[in-house]
Amino acid sequence: MKTAGLTAAGRRCYTTIVNNTSAILNVAKPRAGRIQAVERALSIMERVARAAEGLALRDLAAALGLGATTVHNLAATLVARGYLAKTAAPKRYVLGAAARALAAAGGQQALEQQVAAAVRVLAHHWPQATITVAQPVEHEIVTSLRSSPEQRGALQRPAHQLLPPYTSASALVFEAFWNAVDRTAYQQQFPFAEYGRGYWGPGTRHERFLAQIRRRGCAVLDLKDGRLRAAVPVCDAAQVIRFALGVSLPMPKPSVQARLVRELQRAAQAQEEKEQAHADL
Repeated sequence: MKTAGLTAAGRRCYTTIVNNTSAILNVAKPRAGRIQAVERALSIMERVARAAEGLALRDLAAALGLGATTVHNLAATLVARGYLAKTAAPKRYVLGAAARALAAAGGQQALEQQVAAAVRVLAHHWPQATITVAQPVEHEIVTSLRSSPEQRGALQRPAHQLLPPYTSASALVFEAFWNAVDRTAYQQQFPFAEYGRGYWGPGTRHERFLAQIRRRGCAVLDLKDGRLRAAVPVCDAAQVIRFALGVSLPMPKPSVQARLVRELQRAAQAQEEKEQAHADL
């Protein structure tokens, strides 16, 4: 459009219209290589995640500057995939189970990296010891990380190395600090009468040992084979046990044993403090 025939006021009006239109088009148009629908869906997720009580459709649309129909269609897709959920009364969008699981997986990965660093430090201080990280996988306790004297300086990642039920310090730590649901599932997978009674006997010795672990914050196990086995829990920011940090070495003197347990506990506590600081950000 030519502006030669317009008055000064008309030219200013035309310039304003052009500038505003360009700004609108720039906002609506995604940057090169980026998909607009994906960016909008992620913006919805971010807005909902910051709203403790969820957001109504109209509030989402207003916050994002989008039409209600567009937001509804995007949100419906996220609901179908489990990343959002919709409450009945009042009707609001909240984070869904898939989004929470994704966040938990990210937190688990970060915590695992921190624990790996602790394994390296412990392996350096205790070169004669085997240091392990154990975690639950479908109601089993497996070794996910390992450092041994035979391969000093190397972190091994065993392929589904199952820990023996009821006679592993790390497995006992999980038993002691699990909630009732997880512990029951584990006992159904590995019935105590079949897997544990041979060592602990038919009485209450096993339960008393678990209570001792909860009081002391660690498991120290002597299977009378000349080796000491010890383990401590590593919990996330919600104080849910995620890993067990364990050690096995030739039976040391009592004073050395006590120092080793203290170092294990300090290492686990340091990881938990880092996880809590990360959660508070």
